Amino acid sequence: MSQMAVAEMGHFRALVRHLEAKGIAAEDAMAPFIAPFDAFHDSTAPHSWLESLVTAHVGDGLAADFYREIAEWIDPETRDLVFEV
Repeated sequence: MSQMAVAEMGHFRALVRHLEAKGIAAEDAMAPFIAPFDAFHDSTAPHSWLESLVTAHVGDGLAADFYREIAEWIDPETRDLVFEV
């Protein structure tokens, strides 16, 4: 879990640098997605440590698939960064 967290923080930092270079605050870019992600997390709340692990890994896979799909609709520079992270 700690290795996953470290990797995700690196991804987050890369995305923040990219957004800031375009003059966009990360908090502003994320704001429209807070409620949907909160709803997802609320509906998939784990009841044990094992469920937490499964949720983390399945959620990571779902997110990666989602990001790859939407990356096809954005500018090439951002798309490449999404594929990288």
